[in-house]
Amino acid sequence: MKTSIVKVTMDNIAEHPQAICYINPKHELFHKKVDWLREQFANGYMFIHCLWINGKKHIRQGLGSILIKEVERDAKKNKLGVAVITSDKSFIATREIFLKNGYSIVSESGKEQLIAKQFKKGSLPYINNWEHELKKYKGLAIIYSKQCPWVPRFIEEVKPILKKEKLEPKIFELETAEQAQKGPSIYCIFNLIYDGKLLADRYISTTRFLNIVNKEIKPHIQAQN
Repeated sequence: MKTSIVKVTMDNIAEHPQAICYINPKHELFHKKVDWLREQFANGYMFIHCLWINGKKHIRQGLGSILIKEVERDAKKNKLGVAVITSDKSFIATREIFLKNGYSIVSESGKEQLIAKQFKKGSLPYINNWEHELKKYKGLAIIYSKQCPWVPRFIEEVKPILKKEKLEPKIFELETAEQAQKGPSIYCIFNLIYDGKLLADRYISTTRFLNIVNKEIKPHIQAQN
């Protein structure tokens, strides 16, 4: 398969809207990811948050490894290496593609793994004590980052549901690396928490949210009353 790498920047992102996951460029919340990218392009990156290939006909063609090598090419300029969270759960990339590309498992927690590949000597990344951080949250809380375009979309779409269900969660956006490192889960792009219990640790639909409200949150509120 012939391939070519396109480096997406703020100058050409309008020509490559497909770079922003599966969100339709005409969707009213599409701009939220563009705004986030505008901030992040200035900071650089050496942590792979999401690895995906669009279209089943393109999987198992070596494209994932090509993308990983492209990230490494940038990382070798001035970083110790590249890190990524993988998972045995659905939705996040599994460890196999990274192990095949010379990465090693640094640490594990439950079904998640912290995997890294170093280019220079230095300290290894590590998993924070996220369970300790989780216990700090009382009541209903949503902790999120704009890293995934579906998450800020969810934040907007869930507001009418929260009003209807008379729920007033504390909503906190993670805006810096330091805040993310103190997040209440390993993969802290999205966290739905109730009284220190992690109900969801990655993007969910509004339908899934309603199911959680009915099965997990309402019974707890009723028991307290």
